[in-house]
Amino acid sequence: MGGTSKYYSGEGSHTEIYVAPYCELIKTFLTEHPDVKHVVDFGCGDFNVASKFISDRIDYTGVDIVEEMIASHQKNFASEHVKFMCLDIVEDSLPDGDMCLIRQVLQHLSNDEVSKVLAKLKKYKYALITENITPKAYASAINTDILTGNYTRSSVMSGLYLDEAPFSLPCEVILRIPYDDKGTCDLVTYLVKN
Repeated sequence: MGGTSKYYSGEGSHTEIYVAPYCELIKTFLTEHPDVKHVVDFGCGDFNVASKFISDRIDYTGVDIVEEMIASHQKNFASEHVKFMCLDIVEDSLPDGDMCLIRQVLQHLSNDEVSKVLAKLKKYKYALITENITPKAYASAINTDILTGNYTRSSVMSGLYLDEAPFSLPCEVILRIPYDDKGTCDLVTYLVKN
């Protein structure tokens, strides 16, 4: 289940050394938090990652901005417990749920747009936000602002450090995976509790 080559989300969603630990983290988190009955996944992409951790115990809503992909997912993967929605998480109202996931999405947005999304996440009891960052020892700057688009802050040796200004979000890092063999990029998952 999950993922089609037509809507391929990239190596970060298909390379096991990045995907497997993340999926194990989500499975463990859901087991340890039985109060989570509905997960909303912002930037569900080609559905390869979520297909590895969803179960009938929870309701899952996958959200992405690519309308054709969401229509395809709704046709091919929707079930009693799984549905998909096409939304712009910066501009649109977000669906209800107990926990939200955002994986490698915010790193493509400007700081202003990241702040808009973070403000909306207060409706979820838990938010797990995963982004590529340059470890602070190697970073050229903290939370370098970028134009929204295909590039990320990693290309300028920065990243989204959610606990630092201008975001200053109370959060903790619960997973860190080296993303390159030089030690200059990590895949970090932050836990935000509301």
